Amino acid sequence: MGSSLSLIDIKDLEPDRYYWIRKNGADAAIEIGRVSTIFGKDREFWTVVTTGSETHHMLYDFEFLIEIGPPEFQRDAPIG
Repeated sequence: MGSSLSLIDIKDLEPDRYYWIRKNGADAAIEIGRVSTIFGKDREFWTVVTTGSETHHMLYDFEFLIEIGPPEFQRDAPIG
C-alpha cells in the first residue's frame, strides 16, 4: 500500500529555509536541505545544499517534502 504525499512546488519555496528533500529518482534517501541564495537573491539563482555538504544542486534535482520550522522552546522550562 502506497501513501500519497503532497510535494512543495518549487515556486512556493523560501530562501534560507530548511526542508526534508528527496533526490529525484528511484529509491532516493530523504535528507535535509537548505535553499541557498549564495549565487544570487533572484529565484533563478537559488540552489539547494544538503546538510553535511558544500555542494550546491539545482532545485529541480529534488522533491521538496516538508518545510522544517525552527524549534519551539518554552522560556521558563528547566534545562537538564
